[in-house]
Amino acid sequence: MILKGIVGHGKEKGRLIGFPTANLELEDGTDLKLSNIRLGVYASKVKVLGQVFIGITNVGQRPTADNDDTITIETYILSFSGDLYGEPMEVELCEYLRGLHKFESMKELAEQLKKDCISARQILSR
Repeated sequence: MILKGIVGHGKEKGRLIGFPTANLELEDGTDLKLSNIRLGVYASKVKVLGQVFIGITNVGQRPTADNDDTITIETYILSFSGDLYGEPMEVELCEYLRGLHKFESMKELAEQLKKDCISARQILSR
């Protein structure tokens, strides 16, 4: 599935643990609660600034970072640093990695995100 939109501002908690995310604001107003998207973390391909990158994308709530029920689309783009606010972006959800999970700490979450990045690289380099 490909999701399209504009990179918007989030709560910037990912950058505090070394995983800044691009927060996708869907262009067509899709309500993810009503769609057939399985909530969780995906290996993803990200098209932005005329390039394609590998990423890990969380679709759903952020149980470790906050207790908000809002469903978000947040992508950590591997091998990228820079400002993407306001840029159009496409995220292709390639393979489901895991479900949503509340970790005991942000440090524990960061350790899992490192593992997710390794999995995404392996999956998407095939």
